[in-house]
Amino acid sequence: MKLKIEKILEKYLEIDEEGIDKLSLAINDISNECNELVGKIIPDITNSKSRDSLIINLWELREAITHIEYHIHDAELLTLDYIKE
Repeated sequence: MKLKIEKILEKYLEIDEEGIDKLSLAINDISNECNELVGKIIPDITNSKSRDSLIINLWELREAITHIEYHIHDAELLTLDYIKE
């Protein structure tokens, strides 16, 4: 079953199935990570009760940002070279 985002990408962009897959996965994972950042990780950082918990929460922040960065590069979101005008 195709995700809603895949259908939208197929409808409006002339990119191959691999590009659709990369872009839809990137959008989905970035969305999930942003929700996790706002809903859990940042509140956990601001509510840390000890040095150890702060360090753990900062590592979680790093992991989330690294995951987002991976998808930005994998889906070529900085250049969008695959989009034909």
